[in-house]
Amino acid sequence: MDCFPGEHQVKAVADFYNQVSESNETNNTNLINLTRIDPPDIVVSSITWTPLNFSDGQVVTFNATVRNIGAGSTTRVFNTGFLIDNVSIGERSLSGLASGSSATLLQTWIAKPGRTG
Repeated sequence: MDCFPGEHQVKAVADFYNQVSESNETNNTNLINLTRIDPPDIVVSSITWTPLNFSDGQVVTFNATVRNIGAGSTTRVFNTGFLIDNVSIGERSLSGLASGSSATLLQTWIAKPGRTG
């Protein structure tokens, strides 16, 4: 079972299937509230590229800084996609991101002329 941000309760029930005839059948349960799980908030805070000026056929390297600006961390794997003119040129995976931290992801692209007019 996945656990999503927010509040949760955990309950344990003894003799779950009522297999034992007990003197008190009403005291088999304990319920506790878990600490709230704060959600992450993943954003792309900047994109840079090198070289700044490039020509047709040249390799361009993009650097995207991904930050978790949320109160909670995530250990889940997630992907960051890179697109040019809404066409994917690749994606990179991160295995989680702690609250307040960032990671820089690199993606290369072979430059080609864009549309005109």
